[in-house]
Amino acid sequence: MREEELDRLFRLAIAEGAAIREFRQQMQAHAAYRRDAVISLREIGVSYSQIAERLGCSRSAVQSILRGGTDQVSPALVSHQP
Repeated sequence: MREEELDRLFRLAIAEGAAIREFRQQMQAHAAYRRDAVISLREIGVSYSQIAERLGCSRSAVQSILRGGTDQVSPALVSHQP
């Protein structure tokens, strides 16, 4: 019985690992979408507040994306005032 329990736990750990990998991929895709949306909206002159409201995030998240967080964005976009 002990061997069966270990086998069950091993299969469970493998399944959980796969679920975690899938979740990470989904989160990365969401982050890329948000980053692209922030940059696109800013390029057409939408304010930080309006971007945050439309995307359901904070202004500081918008600022972080535009200031380079994980991507390099043109300083012209950061200082652009509509």
